[in-house]
Amino acid sequence: MNDLLPALAAQRPLPRHCTTGNTIQVSHLRVCASMIEASVPPWFDARLPAGDECSHAAQLIARARDDPEGVFVVWEDGSVWRNANAAAEVRALASRMRTLGVDAGSVVALWYPNGFMMVRALLACSMLGATAALFNIALRGNFLSHALRKSGATLLCAHPDLVARLDGIDTGGVTQILTSGACSLEKRGIRVLDDADIDGGGVVAPAVVHPWHIAVIVFTSGTTGASKGVRVTAAQLWTLGRTHYGFLRPDDRMFLMLPLFHIAALGALTGALSAGASISLAESFKPAEFLDVVARTGATTAAGLNSAWMNMILQASDGAAALPAHRFRICLVTSLDAVARRFSKRLGCDLFAAYGMSEASGIAVSELNPAKDRSVGRLRSGLEGRLVDAFDCEVAPGLPGELIIRAALPWVLNDGYADDAEATTRAWRNGWFHTGDIFRRDADGDLFFVDRNKDVIRRRGENISSLELEAEIRSSGFVRDVAVVGVADESGGGEEVMAVVEPDERAPFDPAALIAFLVPRIPHYMVPRYVRVVDALPRNATNKVTKVALRDTGLVAGTWDREAAGIKIRRERLTG
Repeated sequence: MNDLLPALAAQRPLPRHCTTGNTIQVSHLRVCASMIEASVPPWFDARLPAGDECSHAAQLIARARDDPEGVFVVWEDGSVWRNANAAAEVRALASRMRTLGVDAGSVVALWYPNGFMMVRALLACSMLGATAALFNIALRGNFLSHALRKSGATLLCAHPDLVARLDGIDTGGVTQILTSGACSLEKRGIRVLDDADIDGGGVVAPAVVHPWHIAVIVFTSGTTGASKGVRVTAAQLWTLGRTHYGFLRPDDRMFLMLPLFHIAALGALTGALSAGASISLAESFKPAEFLDVVARTGATTAAGLNSAWMNMILQASDGAAALPAHRFRICLVTSLDAVARRFSKRLGCDLFAAYGMSEASGIAVSELNPAKDRSVGRLRSGLEGRLVDAFDCEVAPGLPGELIIRAALPWVLNDGYADDAEATTRAWRNGWFHTGDIFRRDADGDLFFVDRNKDVIRRRGENISSLELEAEIRSSGFVRDVAVVGVADESGGGEEVMAVVEPDERAPFDPAALIAFLVPRIPHYMVPRYVRVVDALPRNATNKVTKVALRDTGLVAGTWDREAAGIKIRRERLTG
């Protein structure tokens, strides 16, 4: 094996900031027709987290003890949350939550935008050893009700501006809502409590957390039905943080602009905590402000930039002779291309690509500044993977197939789906976890994303289940049937949503009326931009709609464009 070290080192260059004293430990590297195993990334060692590594709260308490005045979070307004203050406020909330009956093993639903309330509540759950079920702030109606039921939560911690959305829907097992300020809720059997009115019961010490503890439940779009709640273990979160962000040092600062109800942001938070690094937190991605925020807050890295976002950042800086002085040095991106390379040159930073999902802990990672466009790198160490056909038989080398994986260690992949044994069994069939994503593999073992083996649309960082959206459109009474597909976004930012409808012949069909029906019922990012009317949807011999034909046809003359009609949907902005 030692004779592979020089070649491996040549393929995997050290980061620009590393010294010659750094070493790369290689356990094994094997690429063959039936399996991919790779010792990547160089900063990651596949193992289970030990002791306090499993607990976000324990790591915060250690920071407060060792460096009480050290910076934990720089908020969007420039104010600073220092380690000691953060620990005290997290402990205080944990004490109040304990008074409400939360303890180790409880499930607490968190419904906040990025900000103080979200970070404090997430860490308070960790302090108590509770599981945090994380809800997208765009949820409403049936989507919100579904998440509440599946989570199993009895306590919901919510932003005050969101509580009214609970009126008139099934809230599952929720019996208490903890919020801030006065909120009205016309629902019997649920206590709405003001955070400030709850007395705590003394100092809370961090609960003992093991690798198999369910740290969070993250909701993701389903492959064949409604959204599923992924049961994410402490070991999975720690592994994700170390895989994607194991390069971090205590003097680094993570610019976190992805929502903390998504796994990518949780991985970045975990990586920063594990390394003793600090965080610059933004409510959302604002391309025109990215470089100024990076410079002002001293951010050295960021999580999850894609080509469209990097292009927006570059366009925002066009015409500037020089960028503001900054410390930004390295960034994870979805994959590299010409735009990413311009971004790297403009900022003078290293880039690497990575691939993962809510169900798995950092699946693939590239070397720094990879030469291959569109590659997501190789499987991280400790994972085994195959590219297979619909029957789980391996495809021939060079052909695309679904990536399936399994791990050498326990608890580092998902613990199934909350309250959905059928979906769990289907995803884990034949002893492998099925990603549902199609890749091809080159002779070097590098993976290239091809397509999704799912009925899911990827729009501006959000996964949209077309089946869920179709159900809402059918409930409008305006259509006989509908198929929802993704079409290319003209701005290069992934896909836009198109609804192809067979209208109900009993009344004239008005696309604007359909949009007006959907807006109060679904998340803003799911509202279709395009509506195409057809006499009949294309179907196969078993009467199933053949969506591939609709995707291939795409936008045709006569397709209604919501934005061209002057109807623009904006995300509701909240402050944390």
